[in-house]
Amino acid sequence: MKIAQEIIFKTSEIAYAVNREGRIVAWNRAAEKVFGYPDTATMGKKCWELLCGEDSFGNRYCCEGCPVLNSAFDNRSVNCFRLKFKTASLEMKNFAVSALLLSSATGNDIMVHLCRSEPNKEDKPLNGSAKTQAPSQNQRGNLTQREHEILILLAEGNSTKELSSALRISTHTVRNHVQNVLFKLQVSSRLKAINLSRRLGII
Repeated sequence: MKIAQEIIFKTSEIAYAVNREGRIVAWNRAAEKVFGYPDTATMGKKCWELLCGEDSFGNRYCCEGCPVLNSAFDNRSVNCFRLKFKTASLEMKNFAVSALLLSSATGNDIMVHLCRSEPNKEDKPLNGSAKTQAPSQNQRGNLTQREHEILILLAEGNSTKELSSALRISTHTVRNHVQNVLFKLQVSSRLKAINLSRRLGII
């Protein structure tokens, strides 16, 4: 944990780090200044409970089972993304966010978020489409090719076990992909994901 704090506190970027449970383990001065929370008020708290991150459409992005956290700790790449975070004054501010996984020989891996403040103006999704356009797959979270493939197979009525066999991946990996799909589409069940995807023309 010491090396993580050294890295975070040396950078001038807004930075904080979380463990596998999403609990904040480091919080630098730039984060204190921008978010308005001193490090003593953040240590041990779950990041999504403190910052309440939302996407550009007002959908709650930060949550239990965060796909960014899961992807990072599964050693999958995480692209830069934009979020609105809640500050101590209850104001929602815009940020471009990057995630960096720091591995430890003792197994105490952490994920560092580097945040860059952006102007509070009418947001556009990362793909550059206008906010007023009809919702699309990309506007709802950039489904990967594998996630899109799983969505199609789900729509054909395949079970988790059948997906595992067809794609030659573990049932655990299938469930992770399905959870990412549900999160990106902002729905609570496989059936709702299928129905929404059909309405949007994703499948």
